[in-house]
Amino acid sequence: MTKESELIKKAKDGTYYYRASLGFDAMTGKRIQKRRSGFKAKTAAKEDYRKLVAKADEEAYHPTSTFKEFTKTYFLPFYKNNVNEQTFRHRCGVIRRALAYFDNMQIAKITPFDVQNWQFEFLEDHSNGYTRMAHTLPYWGQSLAVPSHSA
Repeated sequence: MTKESELIKKAKDGTYYYRASLGFDAMTGKRIQKRRSGFKAKTAAKEDYRKLVAKADEEAYHPTSTFKEFTKTYFLPFYKNNVNEQTFRHRCGVIRRALAYFDNMQIAKITPFDVQNWQFEFLEDHSNGYTRMAHTLPYWGQSLAVPSHSA
């Protein structure tokens, strides 16, 4: 992770600028970057950088969002754009079957204890390997946005 002080650069004209990476667009999967320049002092650039990042975090994260809402809006579009199409289709089945347990839970209220309870319940009907694969999916998934395999 890059230090904040390394993100602030000095331009040839003596002013300061920065480029902030604000995550990925949910629809395109492309990286979101903002560039700001013309700061007379490095401290002013740092302060503006902090405000921009805090605002982006606030807009992206809604603690009352359910797991289902989060995965439908953010995870699945991101995941689809970052893995092979065949991998996405295969993992959709895992997502639909394995992680419906979390669908109606608020993200901010999911605890390690909840994940452990899910693992114990899931292990009753599935192998260790399948459970481990479902558990290690980045950010997991939700059932409604997952296409059915019967098509």
